[in-house]
Amino acid sequence: MKILFAAPENAWGGFLDLIRAAVPEHRFEATGAFRVDTLEGCDVLIPTMTPITRELLESRDRLKLIQQCGSGLELVDVAAAAENDIWVANVPTDSSGNAMKGIVAQVAANIRRVADNREPLHQFDPR
Repeated sequence: MKILFAAPENAWGGFLDLIRAAVPEHRFEATGAFRVDTLEGCDVLIPTMTPITRELLESRDRLKLIQQCGSGLELVDVAAAAENDIWVANVPTDSSGNAMKGIVAQVAANIRRVADNREPLHQFDPR
């Protein structure tokens, strides 16, 4: 399986070497920069900070997965990937602390408004 890493070989302090060591049975290739010229011959793409456009996705011949190594997918045309039966996934661990703070703040804000929100809930009829 060919996995394309859209970044320099030594990006993020050798992240690619860690992945290679974990799954040595797969072939990894770094693009050398935060860009991808073609997806031809690539099975999996790790986009990093590279825009993945509809036009770029049209260059694929066997791509089945776009796996972001962080949480951000804003540079990936997820709709175009889905239209081409390409799975898109991320690993949201790098911002989970901030997400949890946001969730706790939202819960606290909602608790403060329980009395205000109680009446509309009683009026709700799902039929």
